[in-house]
Amino acid sequence: MKKPILLSIICCFVWIAQAQHSELQTLINQKRYQEVIKQATGMNKSDSSDIQTLYIVGQAYEGMLKYKEAYQCYKYCLSLDTTRIDLLNTMARTAAYIGKAREAELYFHKVLKQDSTDFYANYQLARLYMQAGQHAEAMDRFHYLLEQDPGNPVLLRNMGDCHNRTDNLLHASTYYTKAFLNNKENAVLASTLVNTLLLIQDPETALTICDTALIYNPDNRVLLQSKAIVLFTLKKYTQSDELYTTLIAEGDSSYKTIKFGAISRYYAGKYM
Repeated sequence: MKKPILLSIICCFVWIAQAQHSELQTLINQKRYQEVIKQATGMNKSDSSDIQTLYIVGQAYEGMLKYKEAYQCYKYCLSLDTTRIDLLNTMARTAAYIGKAREAELYFHKVLKQDSTDFYANYQLARLYMQAGQHAEAMDRFHYLLEQDPGNPVLLRNMGDCHNRTDNLLHASTYYTKAFLNNKENAVLASTLVNTLLLIQDPETALTICDTALIYNPDNRVLLQSKAIVLFTLKKYTQSDELYTTLIAEGDSSYKTIKFGAISRYYAGKYM
């Protein structure tokens, strides 16, 4: 008789724990992080040693940008299970957030030791190398990922950034162009590409990029400013004057706009 009763008690506790996890996870999915943290303060000792509950609490702290608290939750979870790849990735990410770059790198390498193809670990490790100025190592990672997904605009953009930071502008423009062709709606990427093309003295291509990007973002001020300076560079002063006049009328009083607007107008022959 005792065994069936004990089994029933265990099943009951398991059911209660699962219900609690489900409730907390629902709150996480709804981005109600403060409610999860509030509930966490009232947890008993058994709750605080439960890996699933602690992981959810860590997610709540991370959602509230309290990375140190999240880090401590995840660290305890990892001490309970050192083999879980998701925990290693999470530890690496939060370690990076709180400035423990070396620790983050070690965790990512632990992930890759278990699975060298892990996309998240490879990408985040590449980003970590970029932030540390280790551009050669970052490019090795991005190159590996691009072999698996050659049209990924985010990877292409990052590869372009690496070349840009090492003053290899020609290669940077090549990767930015590939990224743009796969994500023409991205105004920031288009602006970066245009600026790079101007630096390598290719204003004709820069104008084409501006016109294409403006189809998707017709009112984007940065793109309009970029097009105006491209037109000026191409000595199309009447067109650049017209565009600068429009920008100024719409409230753009930045130094660059006023300066090149005035010079464009002068070279367009509108001296007065």
